[in-house]
Amino acid sequence: MKNLKTPKIYLILKIIGICLIALGAVLVVVGAIHYVPGMGEDGWFDETTKQSGLIFGGIACLLFGIFITFIGFAPNIEKTRIKTEKYVIEENKEDLTDIVNSKAEIKEESVKTYAKAVKDGLKDEETKYCTNCGKKIDKDAKYCPECGAEQ
Repeated sequence: MKNLKTPKIYLILKIIGICLIALGAVLVVVGAIHYVPGMGEDGWFDETTKQSGLIFGGIACLLFGIFITFIGFAPNIEKTRIKTEKYVIEENKEDLTDIVNSKAEIKEESVKTYAKAVKDGLKDEETKYCTNCGKKIDKDAKYCPECGAEQ
């Protein structure tokens, strides 16, 4: 697999996104400081409409900044997914090779059982799955108790 380099535009998007998040947080705090203390006093409502613009603008900056930052990190998420798939294949290479090399007829039920085992993450360390029928068997079993296939 070739080395995936992240284009500079994604770094720029991360920086812009983080700056927008910081600006949004400052605007919300400044708006709240001016908005809350004068509540209930004469002329409060007129001042409130001016200050609430800071809060709403800050919230807009926060949301837009989060969105842009997420876009900036998108390639990193894709790289992680690719590494995870490669890890799963490497970890299960022996089992996959055994399945491919076995001359047994592969049945739909076996494939479903194997798929379920992979999905479950093969969490049970005391058992494994038959390479012929896909049934759960003892980890140390030399033959499958269901179909009799050598393991």
